[in-house]
Amino acid sequence: MKLRPLALLALVLGLGTCANILGIEEAVEGQGASCGAGGTCAGGASCLGGQCCPTPAAGGVCNIAACGCGTGQVCYPNDIASGLACYTSANLGAGQDCRGSVCSTGLGCFGSVCRPYCRTADDCPGPPAMRHCQATYWGDAAGTMIAGVNVCARMCDPLRPQSPRGSLLSCPAGFICDWSDTDGSSNCVPGGSGGEGAACTDQTSCLPSYYCSTTSNSCHKLCADSSDCGGLACLDFSPAVIIGNARVGYCARP
Repeated sequence: MKLRPLALLALVLGLGTCANILGIEEAVEGQGASCGAGGTCAGGASCLGGQCCPTPAAGGVCNIAACGCGTGQVCYPNDIASGLACYTSANLGAGQDCRGSVCSTGLGCFGSVCRPYCRTADDCPGPPAMRHCQATYWGDAAGTMIAGVNVCARMCDPLRPQSPRGSLLSCPAGFICDWSDTDGSSNCVPGGSGGEGAACTDQTSCLPSYYCSTTSNSCHKLCADSSDCGGLACLDFSPAVIIGNARVGYCARP
């Protein structure tokens, strides 16, 4: 049985066409110092919003997390043409549903969940084997990356997104946990309403704890062992799916 993968998403927040994903830039000399309109800054920094900030690789009027923005604001990607812009933060915490809202400073809204931004995997929370610092994208047809903007994977449990096993992280209500066969990472994304046997196009078509099969184009139940399967067997995917230390299989007739 094969999984129908979910394409990489740069989901918009509803603020114009913004991607709402934060990244991190290297600090420069004089960062945060005041500068007048058209003023100069030391160390190659740019004068943005009256503050000396690292020049944003994606362009724009500010730099993450909030350099160049006013009190209570954060710097978010706005669109591919204008780069980064300032938005008022709603102070949402890590793992919260951020659709139509804005995360706290230091977090970006990706897959509709607030996630920490990062330069490397070492910036991400959790045990070393569960740290993944991932590139972000504008969401255009060309799949353009947002330069200098990366976020940590939300290492969740595909079988139990809202009540995860072990050290895995929870997803908001109604979200599924999708995973990558490439690097073993997982992330929360909004789910659908498809239960056992329902037609699907990708993981987001199905309810939490279900997956979309490429063999049948339908949703089927995930499992840890046969006790989750109501008389069916719990079989391994190929390649086997292990998120953290948690096995993820699927229910089927052996």
